[in-house]
Amino acid sequence: MAGSTRHFPTDKTPPAKGKEEEVAAVGEEELMRGIYRDRRDRLRASPEVFPLVLADFLETDVRDNPAWCEELLRGLERASGGQAFAASGNLYELRAGPDGVSLRNGEDDRRAPLRLAVADLKRALAAWRRAIG
Repeated sequence: MAGSTRHFPTDKTPPAKGKEEEVAAVGEEELMRGIYRDRRDRLRASPEVFPLVLADFLETDVRDNPAWCEELLRGLERASGGQAFAASGNLYELRAGPDGVSLRNGEDDRRAPLRLAVADLKRALAAWRRAIG
């Protein structure tokens, strides 16, 4: 996958330009602090913890669907092992391979895809799955 892969920063300090790939990944417990339920009991992802595109993906495409979340996790596991994996949800298209993940808003071509390490998306989805219950 072309381009750099983004990792979640461990603190609120932005990484130096060009150094995003060197930032250590956040653990699942810290991600759990960024997941909450709103007044309508909808699962939400805080943009203070998650990149905006990833937060929107979790809220609009994964939502409260444990089966879909688990299917995505299985696909990412295969991607970690070298197999290509692709999935489409309500808004987003996910493409994954051993070199990373690309999340693209399928309805807004002006938005650049978010590129993540497979392990980072797996960690985010595992935290989201725990929050679903």
